Amino acid sequence: MDDRIYQAWVIRNDPFGNQSWAALSEAKREEIFGEVSASGERVGGKTELICNCTWANQDYFWWGIESYPDLAALQARTEMMEKAGKFNYNSCFSMLATAENGPNPVTFPNPIYGLFFVENNSAAHANYRGLSKEAEQEFWARDAAIMKETGCVYVLLARVWSDARYHHFGVMAAPNLAALQRYMIESAEANHFYQYLTCGLSLLGTEYKPG
Repeated sequence: MDDRIYQAWVIRNDPFGNQSWAALSEAKREEIFGEVSASGERVGGKTELICNCTWANQDYFWWGIESYPDLAALQARTEMMEKAGKFNYNSCFSMLATAENGPNPVTFPNPIYGLFFVENNSAAHANYRGLSKEAEQEFWARDAAIMKETGCVYVLLARVWSDARYHHFGVMAAPNLAALQRYMIESAEANHFYQYLTCGLSLLGTEYKPG
């Protein structure tokens, strides 16, 4: 079991926040960015991934995954960012989770990432719980086979405990758009994925690397 706490966050495309941010001087923006970065380091936080997603869904700008050694560290970091004024300029939602294993490495260049949130859907949950042990194993074996055939990988799967509307969030990576499209189509048609799991929101993205 990975003891770190994972936070998935998504920044909305908010015109009012955008205008407020644009009105700041360059020096003030750098000050806020500097404090956001430093506050994470002070509490032992780690940015696992930041992605730009505007090209895929213009309702949102960015999404990311961060991890913290414990809840106290995350709370301290949140307080620091609030004092720095970070939340005055972003409309954002986030949720917390824990994972069996830490993020898996992505070994291919220029991946396309997908962030997904799995809803607590009673009908889908009942369908899944209705599977026999053999059928459940077959379901996940087919998913693994489709992943392998398309070259896609799961980067992180985490159990949500901060929002009762969701039970997992995760990140997958694809080597290119065609591979991602093939995975999505085959998951729906060959594995009947959406009978058993309902994604409340999914966002594509390409990695942002500061500097």
